[in-house]
Amino acid sequence: MKLNFRKPVDSGGDFLYICPTIVPFIEKNPFTSQKRQLPVEFSYPYRYRIIVSLMLPEGYTVEELPKSQRLSACNEGIACTMQLQQQGALMQCLFEFDLSRIIFPATEYTDLSAFYGFVMDMCNSRIVLKKS
Repeated sequence: MKLNFRKPVDSGGDFLYICPTIVPFIEKNPFTSQKRQLPVEFSYPYRYRIIVSLMLPEGYTVEELPKSQRLSACNEGIACTMQLQQQGALMQCLFEFDLSRIIFPATEYTDLSAFYGFVMDMCNSRIVLKKS
């Protein structure tokens, strides 16, 4: 699916703050309990992938860019990648979340919770643009 749309951005003074994925994949960690007695079960394996192309507004430059990174946990049963690159006024973001297993035993809960915390931070990161 290919979409073209405009979305208002957060701003403050000479700065604009943009979510690199436009629509955050997750906004908060669903696994906040300290311990878990039963396995975590997902309905089905899936891959979520979004590629975003952003044209920088005229008169703005990149002040801060989230770090490109790849995370995986639970013996590669779950992984997430975010890659950002800029070429002139065009910025591209690739975000991919891959859930290849549906059952995670209680012994992997701590890793799964930490993984979702990192993904949440990644999804809530911002590109900071400064007016030239």
